[in-house]
Amino acid sequence: MLYKPGTTTTNNEETNYVLTNFPNPYNTQTTIIYTIPRTSSFVTFEVYDAVGRKLFTQNLGSQIAGEHQLQYSQPLAPGEYYYTITTNNFKGTRKMVVVNK
Repeated sequence: MLYKPGTTTTNNEETNYVLTNFPNPYNTQTTIIYTIPRTSSFVTFEVYDAVGRKLFTQNLGSQIAGEHQLQYSQPLAPGEYYYTITTNNFKGTRKMVVVNK
């Protein structure tokens, strides 16, 4: 499995994180892998279409720092989409592609 690490700046601190999905592209289900840099009292997962319309939101509750994953299988038309993981101290976004079956 290939992770795509990134770097973000939060409160003037540089933080390393992982945010990726596999398979990508996918047709019915993908696994989102993400790292939370610090324990968070709330975590949300959101999916947007290519023009920025929010299509899906899931509240993942409180989570400790470290690696987490979730399965995403909501039906979407083929195309490019963006998913975001948001915590009280971090926000990361990546692209995912849905293809025909």
